Amino acid sequence: MRSILCFLSVESWALFALCMADLALTVWLLSRGLANEANPLMQYYLDYGLGAFVGVKLLLVAAPLIIIEWGLRRRPQTVRRLARAGVYGYFGVYGLLHLGINVPDALAKRFEPTNYPPVNRELLRLEREGLVPPFYTDGAVAAIPPEYFQFAEAAWAGSGAGSRP
Repeated sequence: MRSILCFLSVESWALFALCMADLALTVWLLSRGLANEANPLMQYYLDYGLGAFVGVKLLLVAAPLIIIEWGLRRRPQTVRRLARAGVYGYFGVYGLLHLGINVPDALAKRFEPTNYPPVNRELLRLEREGLVPPFYTDGAVAAIPPEYFQFAEAAWAGSGAGSRP
């Protein structure tokens, strides 16, 4: 049996390293307010504090490691394959959950919807057909209602940019 540091197998060390990386990343993101705990069980313990959260995480990591090491002494080939599948599965599920939870939130924050007033579709059609002067041509504003300009002026004033160019 291959082992590192004489008491844990390579598979156990890999699982332990993944779990500790998960724990460190979770604590770092939570401490900066960049994420929320997605696991309801772990969120329950996080409500009791960071110490309870870390303690429960370590217990939940220790249990599979003990089972893997016990199984490697009884059926080494089978348990080694299952442990490797568990490591790959953990890594895959963690990646998919990261993409499924964090990426949509990041995209939603990047592309926040705005509350523009509706465009007058009839004026827009006339502008496209060339029957009404286009936007900002000869001082005429065709299909853009005045509420857009009030919104733009308010946004410009709120940006602290001073006078408009």
